[in-house]
Amino acid sequence: DRSALDAAGTDPAWREHLAERYEYLAIRLEERGAGVAAEQPVWAAQLGDVPAESTRRDAWVKLAAEVDVFRDRYKVDPAQTQAIPVAFRERAVGADLAARVTELHKSQALSTRPTATDDDRQRAAAEAATAAQKARDVATARTVNPAAPQITKPRTALDVMREANRAKAQAQQDAQRKAGLNVTGRQNTRDDQTTPQPTQSRTRDDDRER
Repeated sequence: DRSALDAAGTDPAWREHLAERYEYLAIRLEERGAGVAAEQPVWAAQLGDVPAESTRRDAWVKLAAEVDVFRDRYKVDPAQTQAIPVAFRERAVGADLAARVTELHKSQALSTRPTATDDDRQRAAAEAATAAQKARDVATARTVNPAAPQITKPRTALDVMREANRAKAQAQQDAQRKAGLNVTGRQNTRDDQTTPQPTQSRTRDDDRER
């Protein structure tokens, strides 16, 4: 389910993080499906032969992985030869998987395209396992040294007011310097409401007159 990743309101930092997780899960799913294709458990016969053509093979592997995950999740007896036993089709996900298995089997039975050889299946499983191991290594490294998504804190009305005060004070200081005044700023208050303090330069003649 990519709804969170594709949602318009998802923060860009989280979107990148979720994309990495989806990619990792896709690799693991590929590994699982390729393993089913190589090992050929009895229930896999209901999916038909593994196609040699890449696009059709990917569809076979993906469905095989989903069925395998479902069987593990609901503790389906390994001796069950049906990919999705009737008792498990009362669940919406079980019924959907069973329908897709039937559709794939019919498609494979009617196809005249070549099927994958045992060597093809074993090689694909090994490649998927290697890719999955690399993904696990990357995930482990990120767990040890995680880089948490940086969430941008929204600006508040107080932040805007402080920025305006700083800009106003700076403009006043610039104007007074142009007028030939020495400008010193008092210590900033909590709200950064700095008011420039003009002072006239004093000379020795000024002191004598006083």
